[in-house]
Amino acid sequence: MGVKSNNQSYSPFSTRAMGFVLMGQLQAVAGATDKSSQSFAQAIEAARQIEDASWRAMALVEIAKAQAEAGQCAPALEITRQIEDASQRARALREIVKTQAKAGQIDQAIQTAEQITGAPEVYTETLLEIARVLLGLPREWVGWMKP
Repeated sequence: MGVKSNNQSYSPFSTRAMGFVLMGQLQAVAGATDKSSQSFAQAIEAARQIEDASWRAMALVEIAKAQAEAGQCAPALEITRQIEDASQRARALREIVKTQAKAGQIDQAIQTAEQITGAPEVYTETLLEIARVLLGLPREWVGWMKP
């Protein structure tokens, strides 16, 4: 059901999913947590309709990231279990870890980081991000440490 453009498959469901993500983010900022959760659930449902597995995984990563940033880390972690591709799942987990670390939830960030498997580079970068936050170092520090 996608349209071909520049050798990439475009799915209208991904646009629909991202629309629900934006709505969920706005509702979270407004303090409407229940409505925000409903919008994120609609985003997940729309993402599940994306036929192309890589596009579906990218949409789920973005949903997990947005949901974590909205303070809904537990549901965001549930989303990562739906991502089949190990590297995309690792990206989603890394985004959740960043949010947890920034919020001072270091123990939870470490537990989440330990769920990263099949992507050793992402795991290492994630641990460096936790260290950066703990030490109060600028974001550029992590880039400097990469091999």
